[in-house]
Amino acid sequence: RGTADDKGPGLAAYYGLKIVRDLNLPLKHRVRFILGSDEENDWTGVNYYFKNQPQPLLGFSPDADFPIINGEKGLAQYELHFAGRNSGRLKLLNFQSGYRTNMVPGKAVAIIQGNDLDTFIGEFKNYLSGKTVLSGTASLEKDRLTITLEGKQAHGAWPEQGKNAGTYLAEFLKDFAFSENAKDFLNYLGTVAHQDPKGEKLGIASTDKVMGNLSMNVGIMHFIDQEDSFINLNIRFPKSTNNKQILEGLNSSKPKAMKEPFVNKGFVQEQHYVAPDDPLVRILLDIYQKQTGEAAYDKVIGGGTFGRLMKRGVGYGALFPDAEATMHQANENFRIADLERATSIYAQAIYEIANLD
Repeated sequence: RGTADDKGPGLAAYYGLKIVRDLNLPLKHRVRFILGSDEENDWTGVNYYFKNQPQPLLGFSPDADFPIINGEKGLAQYELHFAGRNSGRLKLLNFQSGYRTNMVPGKAVAIIQGNDLDTFIGEFKNYLSGKTVLSGTASLEKDRLTITLEGKQAHGAWPEQGKNAGTYLAEFLKDFAFSENAKDFLNYLGTVAHQDPKGEKLGIASTDKVMGNLSMNVGIMHFIDQEDSFINLNIRFPKSTNNKQILEGLNSSKPKAMKEPFVNKGFVQEQHYVAPDDPLVRILLDIYQKQTGEAAYDKVIGGGTFGRLMKRGVGYGALFPDAEATMHQANENFRIADLERATSIYAQAIYEIANLD
């Protein structure tokens, strides 16, 4: 984990800086190499750093794509908490899917208690037979049935590239005779939030010409009978909407029986954009084009990099356009030749931007 995101690219940037230093090249400005260890969560380390250290004049983060990322959508997490209530002859004892909000869950497990659970096994096999991208198992022990479903894990910024095991399992279970909040939980996940990467069914869809569409990932689903349960959403949003509007939409779409509202989980990252005519963008694109011979262009992503912490900060590599993106997936990998190319690009980039007036 981290070969592509972001240990490999981080080392490429480090060795790019080492090349500049070992060649003793003249620099007008001091260069800082900053590593954060909490990028997948709340950015605790770098947020503290930037509150206590001078803001860099400009910079880049090697945590994105080439040719350049000069814009990043807003990013926020939202959670809906509710009591895990259900009674009757059929009970949902436990439902677990996802362990990172910025990942499409690749696995979901549900434990069900009741009588006549044999019918679930046959129905589950029928369900899987119509979903060629999914696999799973169902095992019965006395009055408890454990169902496991395997989907496809992906980065939460591009939920359409994955198959969310949690919402698929909820889609299968929602029509059975569960009651109270268990029924609302399954119906919400399996109907409203299922296969909704743009947030259209949730009532939060938005788009603009520069940043494109809002994206929505159901990252964590957690139900325990008679205990605190929650749904966690990871949403990346363009300039055409904001955190307040998203909260209003989410709370309008949630089950009325779940009385608590959706709330923000952690801090909200606002949208970030550096104009294409900024010298930083123009220089980095020129370096990329000269070193690769490929067309250079700017673009906006839904992912978040440390580049957004700087007023003039961008994402710059290390994923090349022709490379497979395996971040947050099984068997994450990165071509060694691409790391070498990126190191060369970073060395020139550090030298040139450190000599800007």
